Amino acid sequence: MSEGKKRILVIDKDLLAEMVADQLNKYDEFKVFTAGNLGEAVSMIREAKFDLIVVEHFLAYGSAYELLKGESDPRMFYGAPRLIKFVRENLRINPPFVLIGSDPGLLNQSRQKFEIPAERVFLTPYSSFSFEKIVCDILAVECRLADDFIADEMNDHKSRRYFQD
Repeated sequence: MSEGKKRILVIDKDLLAEMVADQLNKYDEFKVFTAGNLGEAVSMIREAKFDLIVVEHFLAYGSAYELLKGESDPRMFYGAPRLIKFVRENLRINPPFVLIGSDPGLLNQSRQKFEIPAERVFLTPYSSFSFEKIVCDILAVECRLADDFIADEMNDHKSRRYFQD
């Protein structure tokens, strides 16, 4: 992990990425960056080290289309799986990833293919409180939410019905 502030990259459509970034920017320990498509994301990942990457499963390729095309595995059709593979194989780094998406079956396939723990997969709409807690846990930062409140949120978290380790 990097020294000082923990660097988080949120990759999603601009407005949604900004909403997530606003939530995490309330922490002095985090520096949050956003990208609206995979082209922007690849450029940013090449330039800087990130401690955590949050990625929407159905992303636009943007300028990364040529870079990320050519997969015959149907699990690799969507943007997030291709980005994870590219980062791990071509850039040879393995930051923790958090997946966000609306299709439980496809999210589960990607989660299993890339060995992403179930608690790092969020089915939309998801609890922003659960998300905040998981990000804090991954980056070893004290969460500002009350423990009893977050315990109830985590137990009720919709994704738990779909994703099990």
